[in-house]
Amino acid sequence: MLYLFFAIIGLVLGLLLTRRLKAVLLEGVRLLWLIIPAIFLTAAPSFLAYSEPEILWSDNNKLLIMLIGAAHAAILLIVFVNIISAVILAVSSWRKTIKSYFAHHKIDNRRPSLIKEFDLRR
Repeated sequence: MLYLFFAIIGLVLGLLLTRRLKAVLLEGVRLLWLIIPAIFLTAAPSFLAYSEPEILWSDNNKLLIMLIGAAHAAILLIVFVNIISAVILAVSSWRKTIKSYFAHHKIDNRRPSLIKEFDLRR
């Protein structure tokens, strides 16, 4: 539930800073559908504690550990995939910028130098 709390805080701050309602739609977020099972898995231990406590609090807490771990894994997968896609997008953008810079500043198929060339014939 802590992940969901910080996600809501981030959405509200993003909405207040950008003042665009389109930011709340999360159009660029990948694997957004995993939030629904993550919320279900996060809330499952509290529901099971009231309805079937003997299943949840047995001698080995494997069910409890599995529910908590699966919820964390789903949220971390969403975060990881979105961070990796943002990094790949940034790297490709920088590559295009560097290539266009070198293509624009080439002189006689030579690489541009940082020091200006002086005309020694003068």
